[in-house]
Formats: sequence, structure tokens, C-alpha cells
Amino acid sequence: MNIEGRVINVNRKCNLAAVDIGWRMALVIEFSADTPLEKGDKLEQLATGYRKLNILNRSKSQELVVKVLADSMSYGLAEFVVSEPEAVSQAA
Repeated sequence: MNIEGRVINVNRKCNLAAVDIGWRMALVIEFSADTPLEKGDKLEQLATGYRKLNILNRSKSQELVVKVLADSMSYGLAEFVVSEPEAVSQAA
């Protein structure tokens, strides 16, 4: 799958980001601490499901390695997971 999206939330404390892929759906990705990723960046070559991917940050013209943590989920849920990872891990 070749999905495009825009970063809507970045949490550097836990290296998670939410990526809006349209239709009020989003992906949660994990990235390394040195990955140049900012809110608003346009990402290409994304896919759903738990997997490690080489993607393209079109905004910075750089290839990145990220891990997609799940299938697509609602926009609001993805923002919650990224902004409140401690609450999510305690609930599990």
C-alpha cells in the first residue's frame, strides 16, 4: 500500500507521531530520537498494520525508517495515543 499523510502530532518523549491519512483516519508511528520529523510534514509510502517501513518525508526530501504500530484508527484516537502514552499503557 502506498499511503500519503500529514503529521498532526509529535511526542518526542516517547518518539511517537500521529499521521492524518484522510477520511478522519490516522496512523501512529514510532521513530528514532534523531529522526527529523515535525508537525505538518508530508509523509509518503506509508502502509497500515504493524511493520517497519522505509518512508519518504516529502517536506524534507529525506528517507526515514519508522515503525507503524497498528492499522489505521480514528483521528482522535491516534492523537490521544500519541499525546497520552502513559495513560494508554496503564489501561492495558
